[in-house]
Amino acid sequence: QVCLNNATTLASSSQVALVKETRGQQAFAQMEGIFRALQQNLMQRGKQQAEKMQSITAEGEAGLGLVRIVLRGIGEPVKVEISKEIVDDLVAVEDLVVTAQNHAFSNLMDEAFEPFKDMLPPGTRLPL
Repeated sequence: QVCLNNATTLASSSQVALVKETRGQQAFAQMEGIFRALQQNLMQRGKQQAEKMQSITAEGEAGLGLVRIVLRGIGEPVKVEISKEIVDDLVAVEDLVVTAQNHAFSNLMDEAFEPFKDMLPPGTRLPL
């Protein structure tokens, strides 16, 4: 009688362990599926954003608009405007071109990373 009870208990324990293992495997498989879907979603969004980058333009200015620069894509200059008012001051032109370019690039990055802001904690500034 005792041996029979022990055998039943062992069989029951094995079944419980098997059920737990099966549930664990199912949960892992579900999590793995979720992560794969998220990864595919991110890759798709990244690909779409890379394509969109080719059409994004942003403008930057310096010296109260005396120098304006337009950038496209990942920073390709498209247009540079320099006011006749400062053409004679080469040092000022050089400084304002750099400042306008940095402003344009910052605006371009803000535009490029806008679709990804919802994926980050509130207040996170992109690019990181």
